[in-house]
Amino acid sequence: MIRYEYVANFSPPAPFVHVVFHNPKNNRTSAEIPAQINSGADRTVIPSIVAEELELISVRDVMVEGLGSAAQTLPEFVVSVQIRLLEPIAVSVLAHEKETYVLLGRDVLNKLRVV
Repeated sequence: MIRYEYVANFSPPAPFVHVVFHNPKNNRTSAEIPAQINSGADRTVIPSIVAEELELISVRDVMVEGLGSAAQTLPEFVVSVQIRLLEPIAVSVLAHEKETYVLLGRDVLNKLRVV
């Protein structure tokens, strides 16, 4: 079992894990990236810089709206995400230029046993 502590410099403290992304088209792999577990998000969002580094190709644009923000269109990418020693999960993610870390949504969390 993998265990993580809450990151205390958030107020209130927040749960984070380390993830690695893999581009199935060109086999590029990211370094480990901090990812906030966000059970309130239905989709996983990555920083745009990660999509650029992996040379991901957008499969479509998706209209999204978050708490307190106006609707916007974000590019969607197909990647594999892996949390430390767990099996990789194929998932479609969105990329946002203002994100500084990964927001790990229910599209990934629902495929895991999280306690």
